[in-house]
Amino acid sequence: ERQHNRFSPRLQQHLMARGIALMALGDYVEAQDSFRWAQHITHRADGVHTLSQLRAIDYITQCLQKLGRPWAADREQRYTLRIAEAAYGPDSPELLPTLNRLGRYFALRGAGFPTDLPADLRLRRDLLFKASFDHYKRAIRIVEQSYGDADLRLLAPLRGLARARHWEVSTRKKAGPLLARAQRLVASSENPDQADLARTWIDRGDDQTIVGGADAAQHYLQAWALLQADPAAVSAWFGEPELLFPPMPKTRYLRRRPTSAVEGEPLFVTIEFSVSSAGKVGDIRILEKNVPNETARELRERLRVARYRPRIAEGELLATTGLVFRQEYKLAPGVGGAR
Repeated sequence: ERQHNRFSPRLQQHLMARGIALMALGDYVEAQDSFRWAQHITHRADGVHTLSQLRAIDYITQCLQKLGRPWAADREQRYTLRIAEAAYGPDSPELLPTLNRLGRYFALRGAGFPTDLPADLRLRRDLLFKASFDHYKRAIRIVEQSYGDADLRLLAPLRGLARARHWEVSTRKKAGPLLARAQRLVASSENPDQADLARTWIDRGDDQTIVGGADAAQHYLQAWALLQADPAAVSAWFGEPELLFPPMPKTRYLRRRPTSAVEGEPLFVTIEFSVSSAGKVGDIRILEKNVPNETARELRERLRVARYRPRIAEGELLATTGLVFRQEYKLAPGVGGAR
């Protein structure tokens, strides 16, 4: 900086490394400043819509999320689409990775809200899912216009849109036709791979499990039969129950420090439960916790409505008991007193 100036391109790599190190230390405010500085350097060198800033924006988004500023993080993610549009054009197939990524990002954001919300928060949740749906639909439209309606590049946005429909809950029945279309695409392709076909049956089985349909077992067993030549794949897909709904983030945030927690010790709830052969959760029991009872109850209710892909052995869908889930918590940035 002394040898050149504050916005010398030679500083960019060092600023990125500094930001990553600060994130590892948990100093997200200083880390964000470092990434912003690196981003400004790319703006001066290559313009405000340069693709070279995308890595910095990704880290800025992570910092904002850690700082409890999700709406600011959303704004950064929307900016990445403007950058891609400026670089490639509004209808370019080059937009597909960005659209699919943003579709998942906003679906995950929406899924972080419970469904029983006050009107203002419910509207925010709806807008997040609408953004997700719109990105996936745009990706589908671009593929169809550029490559036709039978191109395998449709698989990613079709599956992504179906997953977003599941997480949104009220429109989950619209996911089935999307996954059926994805299955037809794979089945009608030239020399379809058995693993690819099996994945389509798994997707449809997952859909039936989530919506409570009657055909989940049939679809899973079809996939299981197709995968018999690959024991590793069978184990990966059906060796243990797999959570399908709702998404469970590794870390949740608390607004107050629990009085039951020792300063500096990890905050958590550990729950034991079972999964039936139909993928439903039961026998929920809280094993250990150091967070408020209300927080533990919220987690228990979230797990109660969860749906899992059941395990399969010897061609039979099986119940699984004694499963353990540990939810970790952290204090939201800037919280104060205990409760």
